Parts: sequence; C-alpha cells; structure tokens
Amino acid sequence: EAYRQEIRNRLNVGADKKIVGHIGRFVPAKNHDRILDIFKELCKTDDSVILLLLGDGELKQHIEERIKQESLQGKVILTGNVLDANKYYSAFDALLFPSLFEGLPFTLVEAQSAGLRCLVSDNVTKDVNVTNSIEYMSLNAPIQKWAEHLSKMLYENTDRKAIETIMNGSRFDSDKMISIVEKIYDNAYKKERI
Repeated sequence: EAYRQEIRNRLNVGADKKIVGHIGRFVPAKNHDRILDIFKELCKTDDSVILLLLGDGELKQHIEERIKQESLQGKVILTGNVLDANKYYSAFDALLFPSLFEGLPFTLVEAQSAGLRCLVSDNVTKDVNVTNSIEYMSLNAPIQKWAEHLSKMLYENTDRKAIETIMNGSRFDSDKMISIVEKIYDNAYKKERI
C-alpha cells in the first residue's frame, strides 16, 4: 500500500483512478499498438482509467505519436525505464500483456506476486500462471472483448498476498532455485574429483 501511494503521488494519479499497467520494451513482440487499441476501447465506457507504460525501445516514438493521434494525452503515461519497477506493480490495478510471442515473461511472475490480475495473449506460455490470476485471450478476439475483460479485472479485488502462493510451491521461489543450482554445482564438483 505504501508503494501504491508513493507511485500514484509521483505520477499525480488519484485514488479514484484505475491504472492499467504494462512493463516491457517498445518492440514489435510486445504489441503496444494492440495495448493502445484495447485501452482506447476501454476509455469509451470508463473515464476513470489511466494507462501506464514502463520501458523504452525502438517503437516508443511511434507509440507517442499514436497517443497524440488518438487524443489520449493525459490518459497515457510513459515513464521510460525505471529502477524501481516493483513499486509500480503496486500502483497498477491490472496488467495488460497482449504479446505476439514470448518465452517465459518474468514480468508476469512479478505482477502476480503483487497480486495483480493479468490479461494476456494466448501466445504466452501457461507455465507462467502460478496464482490463477492470469486470463488468456486470443489476439484474434475482438478489441471490444479484450476491453470488456480488462474492465471486469480492474474492479475485482486484488490478492495482495499472492506472493505467498509463489513462495510456497512455485518453481519461481528464489530460495528453491538457489538450492537447485547449489546441488548442480555440488554434483559437478563431486564428479570432477572422481
């Protein structure tokens, strides 16, 4: 909650606003044009929404131009790269992630650990859904359907204790990963000595 207030104060976004967030490089794979299309549709039915885009990249200027063309200034905030992205997750009300393709996006694990609901393209691996707070949708689905689902997510309660789900039983728990890597190194060392 403290991070939520800190970031919203920093960005001058009131508590009455709902923030749709996205963290990712401005590259074709992240599909920022689709993000803007969905957000523009969402704005038709909800005047309280703000889109917050974190990151930088080759397509950032294109997106800035589209924001002007679509008259979305004041509704979309671009921060560039930030060093405290973890705090921004706390300020979001939902995460939008309509990627064209992905490996295993750690952004979605981080978003879930902050208790966020995530609307994600079905091109993203199901392995990343560790808290059941990710909803998958086809990029072939109409923009209106994406906007309707996103609107619903914005007004659902978030599970700010989801980090416990990730820590207890998920393969994304850093302590478990450290233990696995230590065993790999230990076994390699023992084999080397034989």
